[in-house]
This record gives sequence, structure tokens and C-alpha cells, in this order.
Amino acid sequence: MSDTITPRLRIKAQPEIAVRAKPVPPPKVRLRVTPALLPMEIELRNTGAMVQWRYLGQDWQDLIAIDDLDTTVTVGTVTTLPPGSPAAVVNVGTSKDMVLNFSIPAGIQGIQGNAATIAVGTVTTVSPATPAAVSNAGTANDAVFNFAIPQGAAATLAVGTVTTLTPGSAATVTNVGTSGAAVLNFGIPRGAPGLLTSVVAGANVTVDSTDPANPIVAAAGNVSGPASAVDNRVALFNGTTGKLLKDSGVLLGNVASRNIGTTAGTAAAGDDARFETVPNDYVTNAKLANMANATVKGRNTAGTGDPEDVTMAQLKTLLALAATDIVSGTFADTRLPTRLGTLSKTITDWNTAVENGWYMASGLGAANAPNGSNNWFYGEVINHQGAGWCTQTLYDFAFGVPIVPVWRRAQQNGTWGQWYRVREDAILATRPVAGTTDTLVYADMGGVVEFQSGSATTCTVPPNSSVPYPVDTIINLMQYGAGQVTFAAGAGVTIRSAGSRLKLAGQYSAASLRKRATDEWWLFGDTTT
Repeated sequence: MSDTITPRLRIKAQPEIAVRAKPVPPPKVRLRVTPALLPMEIELRNTGAMVQWRYLGQDWQDLIAIDDLDTTVTVGTVTTLPPGSPAAVVNVGTSKDMVLNFSIPAGIQGIQGNAATIAVGTVTTVSPATPAAVSNAGTANDAVFNFAIPQGAAATLAVGTVTTLTPGSAATVTNVGTSGAAVLNFGIPRGAPGLLTSVVAGANVTVDSTDPANPIVAAAGNVSGPASAVDNRVALFNGTTGKLLKDSGVLLGNVASRNIGTTAGTAAAGDDARFETVPNDYVTNAKLANMANATVKGRNTAGTGDPEDVTMAQLKTLLALAATDIVSGTFADTRLPTRLGTLSKTITDWNTAVENGWYMASGLGAANAPNGSNNWFYGEVINHQGAGWCTQTLYDFAFGVPIVPVWRRAQQNGTWGQWYRVREDAILATRPVAGTTDTLVYADMGGVVEFQSGSATTCTVPPNSSVPYPVDTIINLMQYGAGQVTFAAGAGVTIRSAGSRLKLAGQYSAASLRKRATDEWWLFGDTTT
């Protein structure tokens, strides 16, 4: 190796910790050493026993034996030097057991800054729920702090219990609430007993004043009255003063001491036999106990006891009448339910007609009619299994309609199905349209709509929400007049047709609409675009 290049082994260590060099792994370490005049590259390698070096591409030469690397390094002293002094490290140990003393210069003092000032600005009291805040209304070197300080929550005071204590006890006040919401329980001693200054005995009254605080006053005489009074007789006041009594001459328990007869009052118990029975016709209806409406007096509870209010249902059970108990006779119409009488029962909602019978309703006021028209409907109801199961058949008496339309629907487990029209002798009812605009109606189901105008006409297919035709409904369409008919879809409705043809081909042409889904129709027949 050239004398101008001296390889050095540098070992870093923490203060007070010795570091021992270990053999380096076999992989090579390539170093680039660039002297000022002679650039070159040196390679080092560890053979396991020796650290070798060479100039790149030259032969390897021994540098140092691995065993010679068994060296320790210890930090000695650390001295702070004046600012600007050069740093120094001195080994005060040996080459194999180094002790390094460090001398490190202090940093140069920085530039003195301007003195800062701090002043208190405003101090504001805010509501209890507002958080405290401090803001600087000045600058970084001349701060002016504004303070916002929340006031404490308002305290409350309430009186809790008030207890009377024994005389001589100390009064007490106890807060069973909190410091902010006090609830005070008071204990107040009773006053000591007072002393009577004097108690004077009078006629028939004696006073024992042995204990002045608790004198004993007692009656000590007889009631003033006649000396000839008889035992067990009723005493009466003698005169208006209310002080003297006299003998009434009436013994307790005899008829003279009772209030009986026709005069007002209460009859007392005694030995009078007239109280054992009530005369015939003596108790009127007004004197009987009140009873609930639609009940009769009887007894429905098992065993013997007082009469009770018996309901009609209980009475029917008690009577236990069977069909065979009525052997002959007829019921007047007034005794039959209106739905079974001579005239049909008038209703305003077809959903309420669920019992066997005959019904009548006008479309003007009856809800849930078959097609929502203003026609009159007559119907019959057959109930199958009680509540929630029945079939309705209605007859539509529309004015001027030669064929009476018949409608039917069923209620299953409380849910109504859709109305559907029953065919009448295979005759299709025809609805003529004279105008140039039209919307299909429920009565068109299974029938014919005949367009008669000589001008272009538009026919709208309504949505299911407006006219709930059953799925698979078919409506036949005929153009009798010269005006071409165009079919338009209502809100949410889709009309399917071959080639999107939505017009009748011409006068005397015909087509049909079939409901395929809730709001989907299929138009087929003699159509054009």
C-alpha cells in the first residue's frame, strides 16, 4: 500500500460502553479512495484469519490479523470548551484498550431579542354553558389577552321535610341535595308544656292541682233531672236551656219508641212483627235496584243467591231453545234482519256486505263498487265460513243497457279479490264513443268499444291504480267512424304491439287489448303506425 494512504479502522461507541471488534463476514467490502493526485480503488476482504487488501485487479496482501482486532474502547471525560475552540479527542489509554477524552466547544451565543410585554385586556363574564376562552388582541411581542370566563350555574334552594322533635331537642337543618341544588330538611323541637296559672273548680267539677303542669279536671256530679225518673226510659230535654232533662215516660224497645207507619223516617229494629214481611204491591218499580240496558232480572250464577242482571246472550243460553221448539208460525218482516226482509238492505260500502242476504247500493254513495260508476247495484252475498269468507254477486242496473252486467268477487281470509264480469249469454256489451277523446272504463272488460267519430280520436289506457282490471282482461276495439283511432298509454302504462303500431288501420278495422301484467297491455289486430 502506498505511504500516502493509511487505512484506518474507525469504531464508534456510546459513552461508558466498551466495544470489541469482531471478525467481519467473508463478503468483500469495496472502498473508493480518491487522493488529490492519484485516484485509485482498494478492496478489502476477510479470509477468516486475516483482513487483506489490494489495489483493484492486483494481488491480495495481508493487512492485519483478525486476532489483532481484539481492542476495547472506553469514553473517558467530556469537557465543554469556550465557543470557537477546536474539538479534540485524546486517547489516554493504550492502542488495544483505548480511553478517549472528548473536548467539545460550546455553541456561540445567539443575537439578543427584544423584550416582550403581556397585558390583560377585557374580562367578560359569559353564560355557565359557554367554555372559558383567552384571545390575544395584541401582537406576539406585545400581547393583550382578552378573557371570557363563564359564570357559575344559578343555585336552587328547596325545603324538603319538616320534622317535629321532642321538646328540648336541638333544631337541625340537613342538606340532602347538592351545593348547587340544595334541599333542606328541617327538624324543629316542640315547645315545652305551659303551666296553667289557675284552674277553678265549679259545680259538679273537681280539680286536682298536685302537678300544676298537668292538672286533672273531672266531673263529679249527676245530670239534673226529676227524682221520679224510671230506669230505661228515654230522657228528654226539659225547657230550652239544654241543661235539664226529664223523663219521657217511654221505655226503649216498645212500639212507642219506633218510627213506623206512613210518616217519613227510618224504621228501627225491634219486636214489631210487621217488619218480618213486606205488604203486597208495596215496593214499586222505582224502588227496585237500577239495572243495565238490554238485561232482565234473573240469576246466571250457579247456586242460590241474590237476583242479577242477565244479558240477552246469557238469557238465550239459559232458555236453551232449539229449532224444534218453534213448531209453527211465521216471522213478520219487521222481525227479520233488513238484509233478509222483503226489501234489500241499503248500504254505502260493498266491503260491509259480508253476511248472507240481499243488498242494494247506489254508485253515487257506495264505495268499492265493481267499476266505480254511478249506477245502481243489487247484490246477493253468500257467507262461507264466518268472518272473512264470502262471495258477492252484483247486478249493474245501468240506465239504457239492454244486457244487465253481472259482477262477482270473493273475500278470502279477510282479503277482497278483484271484481270480474260474468258473461251474460255470450253477448258482448258495446259502449259507443262519439267524441274524439276517451279513456277505457271498468265496464269495457270483455266487451266492445265502438269509436264513431269522423275526426281523429285518441283512446287512453288507464293505469291499474285508476282502473284495476284483472290480468288477462280483453277489451275489443272497433273503428266505425272515419276518424282514425290512436291508443295512448296512461301514467306508468306500457302498450306492446308489433312494430310499435298504436293506431287502427282505418274505418271498420278492429283490434283487441289484453292486459298482460299490472300496467302492461298487448295490442293486436288490424293496426298501423
